[in-house]
Amino acid sequence: MKHFMNTYIGEAKVYGTVNKSNDQDTHWVAEIAIPLKELAAKGVPFDENNPWSILIARYNYGNNLRDIQYSTFPRLPVINYHLIEYYAPIKIVK
Repeated sequence: MKHFMNTYIGEAKVYGTVNKSNDQDTHWVAEIAIPLKELAAKGVPFDENNPWSILIARYNYGNNLRDIQYSTFPRLPVINYHLIEYYAPIKIVK
């Protein structure tokens, strides 16, 4: 599998259980640190002159779920991860 970036640090915490379909998790938290040089290498420089935005999405399915659950931040008007105009702007603070 080819990775998009060479270097990043990530950690996740699930408040519930992992891969246990007969219970319900309450929430989860993820934290990711990505070097700005690697982001800029894939697009435009990461600075106050170039707007960046972000979408965080979760796709949940399981045996105990009637329908697939989608969650995003920010919320999208429809489930379509290509609606870039609804992504949240990233504010650069120095």
